[in-house]
Amino acid sequence: MKVFIDCGAHKGAATSHFRVNVVDRTEWRIHCFEANSELKREYGNAKLHKVAVWIKDGRTKFYRSDNGPMSPSCSLLKEKKTGHLNKSKMVKTVDFSTWLATTFCEKDTIYVKMDIEGAEYAVLEKMIKEGTIGLVKKLFVEFHGKEIGKTKEECNDMVMALKSIKSLELYGDLIDMCRKWRKDNGRKPADFLT
Repeated sequence: MKVFIDCGAHKGAATSHFRVNVVDRTEWRIHCFEANSELKREYGNAKLHKVAVWIKDGRTKFYRSDNGPMSPSCSLLKEKKTGHLNKSKMVKTVDFSTWLATTFCEKDTIYVKMDIEGAEYAVLEKMIKEGTIGLVKKLFVEFHGKEIGKTKEECNDMVMALKSIKSLELYGDLIDMCRKWRKDNGRKPADFLT
């Protein structure tokens, strides 16, 4: 099975970029995780999980700004320094590592896009510790270390830990990667995404 998982799907832009740029799009199952239930989204036929990606199943506070529900900077972490996170509401959370382990197997081709506003550090640390990171073939992650008070060393340690996993291809933000590929090659980034 081929699977694209959009963690922090927001309005669905990364999912749309994936659909447009992948060659064999009909062979892929898509899962979108987004805790902000107030967003207007374009996920198409993707399976929507209205939960926040986290390190345990349950409920926790989800912080956002006064700028309204469309703000892209919502976070589980109150200490996040950007986004003016002065409002909160309770949301459901999913233990992403456990969900991966119970939903997929090593034979599956799994791509994960992760833009979860600082929570990526705890989620990825748990995945590394439990070995579920080994299920992921390509990881597109936007790190928010500076925004949550991580030191440069802590940020580098996470990247180095991920790079040391031989079966994992690590990339930056998916949308930026697609735009760069298109600009550099004058075509869709099909080879990059398959």
